[in-house]
Amino acid sequence: MTADRDRAAFIAAMGINRELNDLIRTVKFESLHVLTRPELYRFGIDTRPLPETAWTLEKEARPYIRKIAMAKQNDGASFRMMEWRLFCENNDRARLMFVREFAESSAGKSTVVIRAGADRSVAFGRFPARVGKYEVWSDAVAPDIVKAMLAVQHLQVGENTPTLDGNAGVASFDIGTTGLEPAWTQLLASCPAPTTVPKPAGPLPTGALPSVSAAPAQ
Repeated sequence: MTADRDRAAFIAAMGINRELNDLIRTVKFESLHVLTRPELYRFGIDTRPLPETAWTLEKEARPYIRKIAMAKQNDGASFRMMEWRLFCENNDRARLMFVREFAESSAGKSTVVIRAGADRSVAFGRFPARVGKYEVWSDAVAPDIVKAMLAVQHLQVGENTPTLDGNAGVASFDIGTTGLEPAWTQLLASCPAPTTVPKPAGPLPTGALPSVSAAPAQ
């Protein structure tokens, strides 16, 4: 059919694997097939090994900032979902949560560190909580680390996993901070005040979390 030939020619011209055309031919017109991340990679539509979202504010009952990424695995055919959630517990304390799909090979063994520069890091322990098919780390974030996170373009995520020979297997990758600064500005505005005795008016205390000025309207 002419339509089949035109579609195949278009897919080839776009540099996309012809397997996509084979898949299209198996989907009935009244059905819907949403391409998975492995399919997008395999067909050559999106070959990024670590596609990621910007940091966005989630306006839930307890607001938080979210970022999601999909990491290509060593088997070359699968991706592992990861998510970061930044909460503002009060004006003196933030909390960072790291969530990812569970993997038997590293369960309960890995140490995860997130760095904003060489000397500013959030270190998670080796005992994440298990929630369904996910493992969840959570740790408090000091005010100076939040400030450092807002000041850099990338955060480095590092993981140490013991190998069978007793050594440590080290893996690291970068994630962007796009959207983090404006989202933090909005989140900070809804932060509860610390439950401490009020202090006299004066300069911002050294330990307070940094406030970020919103960009001027265009």
